[in-house]
Amino acid sequence: FFAISNIIKAIRYWENVTCLTFENTPDVNEAEDHIEFFQGQGCYSMIGRNGGRQGVSIGENCVKEGVIEHEIGHALGMWHQQSRPDAQSYIKVLSDFILPSYVSDFMQRDEKDIDTLGIPYDLGSVMHYGSTAFSADQTSKTLVTRDPLYQSTIGQRETLSFFDIETINKAYCPGTGLLLQW
Repeated sequence: FFAISNIIKAIRYWENVTCLTFENTPDVNEAEDHIEFFQGQGCYSMIGRNGGRQGVSIGENCVKEGVIEHEIGHALGMWHQQSRPDAQSYIKVLSDFILPSYVSDFMQRDEKDIDTLGIPYDLGSVMHYGSTAFSADQTSKTLVTRDPLYQSTIGQRETLSFFDIETINKAYCPGTGLLLQW
């Protein structure tokens, strides 16, 4: 697998900043819940535990550690920030410029789909799409921040943000003392 070293680095980072641990189990029973990375066409994962094998596609343009962290975030249950119930207070989706097959990735969900755990909207999240994500012409903006000063903040794929880490710690690590304070 061409991206194995970056997959391992991304997994180790998740382990270093959360209570989570990942175990390499090559002979896992397919009926058991597990994450399996594969070299697919693009970068994607189902959101949350779906039972059995949870495939995470790491295609040739997905090898950056922050992109892999993003896909692991999906497998752990994280939605895109622009899908949150409160998203429209922070961003505007320009649907006319989105490739038709990706419009659903920009849809705002309600509280029954996404529990924000009381964590604020995060324009700097590794889970937030960038300004021209899935743009039909690759240049027109598909997302605009309500506050123009934050336009260049969205879409970063360097690493997890403070609130990305806080989300997983709050969801998986209650009572462990790993909740971050600021």
